[in-house]
Amino acid sequence: MRISVYSPPYLFKGGRPQILSMAGSQWAYGTTKQITVDGPILKAALIRPEAVTHSSDPNQRYVDLPMTVTGTTIGLNLTSNPNLAPPGWYMLYVVGTNGVPSVAQWVQVPVTGPRRGLLVLAVLGVLGVGAAGIWFVAAPGEHASPVAAAAPRPTDSTWPGLAAGPSAAAPVTPSAAAPAETSAPAAGAGGPAEPVAAPFVQNYAGQPGVKPLKPLPSPTGTHYVRPNVDGCDHNYGGITQCVPWTFPAGTTDKCAWLAGHGFKNLKVAATDRQRLDRDGNGIACDD
Repeated sequence: MRISVYSPPYLFKGGRPQILSMAGSQWAYGTTKQITVDGPILKAALIRPEAVTHSSDPNQRYVDLPMTVTGTTIGLNLTSNPNLAPPGWYMLYVVGTNGVPSVAQWVQVPVTGPRRGLLVLAVLGVLGVGAAGIWFVAAPGEHASPVAAAAPRPTDSTWPGLAAGPSAAAPVTPSAAAPAETSAPAAGAGGPAEPVAAPFVQNYAGQPGVKPLKPLPSPTGTHYVRPNVDGCDHNYGGITQCVPWTFPAGTTDKCAWLAGHGFKNLKVAATDRQRLDRDGNGIACDD
């Protein structure tokens, strides 16, 4: 086993400041809380604890605290804007004049006012949805026996073959608790057959109606790319050089224009369409 311990450089710049006392750990929005320290302080801040997932920390937050200093007694002003400091627990740090932070103290910013009611409603809503889901999955029905409790029971008209209303589901007896295919009993004397409750299976999850296409064969030949596909005449020079496919209007001496832009002794890779190889030695503009 190999363990690496990281110590940040600022911890070697001198002693760490200390928070000697703090006026409570519950900090309401828009209030000023006093702390006492053991020496001069440069700044103070609240830092949200980590909540790391998938290599990111979505809970990361730094809340600066304006200070009112009276000797070693410091008043820290917490913002009144919950968007800057959402409710929850924070670590309170003070930083000394040498740039070294203190050991943190835990501070809680509680939910107050209308936000408390919204949070309570949100929690109750989540709990209500969860309870409804548990009931829907686990509820065996008003008159089902314990043996038949695991049998699914459709509850509305969205299940094919069942009419709306609680009377549409036929009672399930212990002998019928074992899985069975959907079937309907024979019709009575002149009456329609009653549907039997059975698991509903979506039919869209079946095999598609068309066969998948076979993979195309890998190309075996070369593919022609126009030499001016990017506006450059790649008949000249290397891959990193761009001789204009069309020179600016009024250009009378192309080699002089190229020399003025840093192009000299360009190798003719293919066709000399610009007539720049005047001596025919395979090098453009070398004379």
